[in-house]
Amino acid sequence: MKRFAVILSSVVVAFAFIAMTTSNVQAQSQQFNLSATVEKYVEVNPNFNIVDVPNQVIDPGEPGSDEAGNYGGLTGMTMEDAAYANCKVSVTYEGNNAAGDGEPILAREEVNGNGFDRLVTLVWIRHYINGDYGDPGWDRKDVWFKSDNNGASTGNWSTGSFATGKSFQFDHVPHDGEIDLTLNFDAALPHESPDFGTDNTWNQSADAGEYTATLTATYSAL
Repeated sequence: MKRFAVILSSVVVAFAFIAMTTSNVQAQSQQFNLSATVEKYVEVNPNFNIVDVPNQVIDPGEPGSDEAGNYGGLTGMTMEDAAYANCKVSVTYEGNNAAGDGEPILAREEVNGNGFDRLVTLVWIRHYINGDYGDPGWDRKDVWFKSDNNGASTGNWSTGSFATGKSFQFDHVPHDGEIDLTLNFDAALPHESPDFGTDNTWNQSADAGEYTATLTATYSAL
Protein backbone atom coordinates (compact mmCIF):
# COMPACT_ATOMS: atom_id res chain seq x y z
CA MET A 1 0.00 0.00 0.00
CA LYS A 2 1.35 3.41 -0.91
CA ARG A 3 1.64 5.80 2.02
CA PHE A 4 2.63 9.43 2.04
CA ALA A 5 4.90 11.44 4.30
CA VAL A 6 2.88 13.27 6.93
CA ILE A 7 3.41 16.96 7.54
CA LEU A 8 2.50 18.25 10.98
CA SER A 9 1.96 22.00 11.18
CA SER A 10 1.91 24.47 14.03
CA VAL A 11 1.80 28.19 14.62
CA VAL A 12 3.50 30.10 17.42
CA VAL A 13 2.87 33.79 17.81
CA ALA A 14 5.54 35.95 19.40
CA PHE A 15 4.72 39.54 20.26
CA ALA A 16 7.57 41.98 19.74
CA PHE A 17 6.05 45.32 20.61
CA ILE A 18 8.25 48.41 20.54
CA ALA A 19 8.42 50.36 23.78
CA MET A 20 5.90 53.20 23.73
CA THR A 21 4.13 55.97 25.54
CA THR A 22 0.41 56.69 25.20
CA SER A 23 1.11 59.93 23.34
CA ASN A 24 3.70 58.68 20.83
CA VAL A 25 2.92 55.40 19.08
CA GLN A 26 4.01 55.15 15.44
CA ALA A 27 4.74 51.51 14.58
CA GLN A 28 4.71 48.16 16.33
CA SER A 29 5.50 44.65 15.14
CA GLN A 30 3.97 41.24 15.69
CA GLN A 31 5.85 38.08 14.69
CA PHE A 32 4.36 34.72 13.70
CA ASN A 33 6.69 31.72 13.93
CA LEU A 34 5.59 29.05 11.44
CA SER A 35 6.81 25.46 11.61
CA ALA A 36 6.09 22.12 9.99
CA THR A 37 7.67 18.71 10.53
CA VAL A 38 8.26 16.20 7.77
CA GLU A 39 8.20 12.78 9.39
CA LYS A 40 10.81 10.11 8.71
CA TYR A 41 9.68 7.85 5.93
CA VAL A 42 10.79 4.92 3.81
CA GLU A 43 8.84 2.74 1.37
CA VAL A 44 9.94 0.02 -0.99
CA ASN A 45 8.82 0.49 -4.56
CA PRO A 46 5.98 -2.06 -4.90
CA ASN A 47 7.29 -3.04 -8.32
CA PHE A 48 10.49 -4.19 -6.63
CA ASN A 49 9.04 -6.13 -3.70
CA ILE A 50 9.72 -9.34 -5.65
CA VAL A 51 12.24 -9.23 -8.44
CA ASP A 52 12.44 -12.19 -10.83
CA VAL A 53 15.78 -12.43 -12.55
CA PRO A 54 15.53 -15.06 -15.28
CA ASN A 55 18.74 -15.22 -17.29
CA GLN A 56 20.06 -12.22 -15.36
CA VAL A 57 17.43 -9.90 -16.87
CA ILE A 58 15.53 -7.64 -14.46
CA ASP A 59 12.21 -6.35 -15.75
CA PRO A 60 10.59 -4.19 -13.08
CA GLY A 61 7.85 -2.94 -15.35
CA GLU A 62 6.89 0.71 -15.66
CA PRO A 63 6.69 2.39 -12.26
CA GLY A 64 4.27 5.30 -12.34
CA SER A 65 4.57 8.71 -10.79
CA ASP A 66 2.02 11.00 -9.23
CA GLU A 67 1.37 14.66 -9.74
CA ALA A 68 2.66 17.21 -7.25
CA GLY A 69 1.06 16.89 -3.82
CA ASN A 70 -2.01 18.86 -2.84
CA TYR A 71 -2.50 20.66 0.43
CA GLY A 72 -3.92 18.42 3.11
CA GLY A 73 -5.92 21.18 4.80
CA LEU A 74 -5.38 24.53 6.42
CA THR A 75 -4.18 24.64 10.00
CA GLY A 76 -4.75 27.85 11.83
CA MET A 77 -5.73 29.99 14.77
CA THR A 78 -7.96 32.94 15.58
CA MET A 79 -6.67 35.89 17.57
CA GLU A 80 -9.18 38.25 19.08
CA ASP A 81 -7.61 41.59 20.00
CA ALA A 82 -4.52 40.90 17.88
CA ALA A 83 -3.86 44.62 17.97
CA TYR A 84 -5.46 47.78 19.37
CA ALA A 85 -5.83 51.11 17.57
CA ASN A 86 -7.79 54.31 18.08
CA CYS A 87 -6.94 55.64 14.61
CA LYS A 88 -6.66 54.47 11.03
CA VAL A 89 -3.95 51.84 10.63
CA SER A 90 -1.68 50.49 7.90
CA VAL A 91 -0.26 46.95 8.09
CA THR A 92 2.70 45.50 6.18
CA TYR A 93 3.87 41.88 6.22
CA GLU A 94 7.39 40.60 5.65
CA GLY A 95 8.66 37.01 5.77
CA ASN A 96 11.95 35.19 6.07
CA ASN A 97 13.55 31.84 6.84
CA ALA A 98 16.91 30.29 7.65
CA ALA A 99 17.82 30.32 3.95
CA GLY A 100 17.42 34.10 3.84
CA ASP A 101 14.78 33.95 1.10
CA GLY A 102 13.02 37.07 2.34
CA GLU A 103 9.68 35.22 2.14
CA PRO A 104 7.68 33.14 4.66
CA ILE A 105 8.68 29.81 3.06
CA LEU A 106 9.21 26.86 5.38
CA ALA A 107 12.84 25.76 4.99
CA ARG A 108 15.64 23.81 6.63
CA GLU A 109 19.24 23.08 5.73
CA GLU A 110 19.83 19.73 4.09
CA VAL A 111 21.35 17.06 6.32
CA ASN A 112 24.51 16.81 4.20
CA GLY A 113 24.91 20.57 3.83
CA ASN A 114 24.04 20.56 0.13
CA GLY A 115 21.77 23.58 0.51
CA PHE A 116 18.27 24.31 1.82
CA ASP A 117 15.17 22.19 1.34
CA ARG A 118 11.87 24.03 1.18
CA LEU A 119 8.23 23.08 1.53
CA VAL A 120 5.42 24.49 -0.57
CA THR A 121 3.95 27.03 1.86
CA LEU A 122 0.55 28.71 1.93
CA VAL A 123 -0.33 31.47 4.41
CA TRP A 124 -3.72 33.19 4.66
CA ILE A 125 -4.41 35.89 7.25
CA ARG A 126 -7.84 37.55 7.48
CA HIS A 127 -8.19 40.82 9.44
CA TYR A 128 -11.45 42.30 10.76
CA ILE A 129 -12.59 45.49 12.43
CA ASN A 130 -15.96 46.83 13.55
CA GLY A 131 -18.10 43.77 14.03
CA ASP A 132 -19.70 41.80 11.23
CA TYR A 133 -20.41 42.38 7.55
CA GLY A 134 -22.93 45.21 7.16
CA ASP A 135 -22.14 46.85 10.48
CA PRO A 136 -21.15 50.55 10.29
CA GLY A 137 -17.45 50.84 9.49
CA TRP A 138 -17.01 47.08 9.08
CA ASP A 139 -13.88 46.20 7.14
CA ARG A 140 -11.95 43.09 6.23
CA LYS A 141 -8.51 42.70 4.65
CA ASP A 142 -6.84 39.44 3.59
CA VAL A 143 -3.16 38.68 3.08
CA TRP A 144 -2.33 35.60 0.95
CA PHE A 145 1.11 34.17 0.30
CA LYS A 146 1.86 31.00 -1.66
CA SER A 147 5.32 29.74 -2.50
CA ASP A 148 6.42 28.03 -5.69
CA ASN A 149 5.01 24.51 -6.26
CA ASN A 150 8.48 23.07 -6.88
CA GLY A 151 9.98 24.09 -3.56
CA ALA A 152 11.83 27.10 -4.92
CA SER A 153 12.77 30.20 -2.91
CA THR A 154 10.07 32.40 -4.46
CA GLY A 155 6.36 32.95 -4.08
CA ASN A 156 3.50 35.37 -4.67
CA TRP A 157 1.47 37.73 -2.47
CA SER A 158 -2.01 37.62 -4.00
CA THR A 159 -4.22 40.60 -4.76
CA GLY A 160 -7.87 40.80 -5.73
CA SER A 161 -11.20 40.52 -3.90
CA PHE A 162 -10.25 41.07 -0.25
CA ALA A 163 -6.61 40.12 -0.89
CA THR A 164 -4.28 43.09 -0.63
CA GLY A 165 -0.80 41.85 -1.40
CA LYS A 166 1.54 42.21 1.57
CA SER A 167 0.28 45.68 2.66
CA PHE A 168 -3.07 47.28 3.37
CA GLN A 169 -4.70 49.99 5.43
CA PHE A 170 -7.98 50.28 7.29
CA ASP A 171 -9.74 53.43 6.17
CA HIS A 172 -12.10 53.17 9.15
CA VAL A 173 -11.12 53.58 12.77
CA PRO A 174 -11.89 50.49 14.90
CA HIS A 175 -14.93 51.47 16.99
CA ASP A 176 -13.79 49.41 19.97
CA GLY A 177 -10.10 49.69 19.14
CA GLU A 178 -9.85 45.98 18.39
CA ILE A 179 -8.26 44.39 15.31
CA ASP A 180 -9.06 40.68 15.11
CA LEU A 181 -7.39 38.21 12.77
CA THR A 182 -7.52 34.59 11.69
CA LEU A 183 -4.26 33.00 10.52
CA ASN A 184 -4.27 29.81 8.48
CA PHE A 185 -1.34 28.08 6.86
CA ASP A 186 -0.56 24.82 5.16
CA ALA A 187 2.51 23.04 3.84
CA ALA A 188 3.17 20.31 1.29
CA LEU A 189 6.12 18.45 -0.16
CA PRO A 190 7.36 19.80 -3.50
CA HIS A 191 6.21 16.53 -5.07
CA GLU A 192 4.05 13.55 -4.15
CA SER A 193 6.03 11.17 -2.02
CA PRO A 194 7.01 8.57 -2.99
CA ASP A 195 7.03 9.16 -6.74
CA PHE A 196 8.79 6.15 -8.18
CA GLY A 197 9.77 6.57 -11.79
CA THR A 198 10.36 10.30 -11.60
CA ASP A 199 13.89 11.69 -11.48
CA ASN A 200 13.86 14.35 -8.77
CA THR A 201 16.43 17.04 -8.32
CA TRP A 202 18.05 17.16 -4.88
CA ASN A 203 15.84 20.02 -3.71
CA GLN A 204 12.58 18.34 -4.75
CA SER A 205 12.80 15.75 -1.99
CA ALA A 206 12.49 17.35 1.43
CA ASP A 207 14.59 15.73 4.18
CA ALA A 208 12.85 14.66 7.35
CA GLY A 209 12.88 17.23 10.13
CA GLU A 210 11.46 20.57 11.22
CA TYR A 211 11.02 23.40 8.73
CA THR A 212 10.57 26.97 9.93
CA ALA A 213 9.80 30.46 8.71
CA THR A 214 8.79 33.78 10.23
CA LEU A 215 6.12 36.26 9.23
CA THR A 216 6.18 39.73 10.75
CA ALA A 217 3.36 42.28 10.67
CA THR A 218 4.18 45.95 11.19
CA TYR A 219 1.26 48.15 12.34
CA SER A 220 1.58 51.88 11.74
CA ALA A 221 -0.70 54.68 12.91
CA LEU A 222 -2.10 56.88 10.14
